[in-house]
Amino acid sequence: MLRTSTQRTLRDIYYTDVAFFGNQNAVNDGFNDLCCLLRVPRWSLNCVASSKGLVAGALRYTTADETVVD
Repeated sequence: MLRTSTQRTLRDIYYTDVAFFGNQNAVNDGFNDLCCLLRVPRWSLNCVASSKGLVAGALRYTTADETVVD
């Protein structure tokens, strides 16, 4: 990821080889161990958090029943 300057999520890494990792926690724990060993934060290794649908700033939307939420 560092050589190619690409960013991945822990979930992306897990799905590259599900049989090898076995479960998501194996990736999470292993990557956390690696970060501790290198004494760097996860983002410095181009591993970013997956999006959760968070929004920053003003938001206004209309629901299916035409209610405007502002």
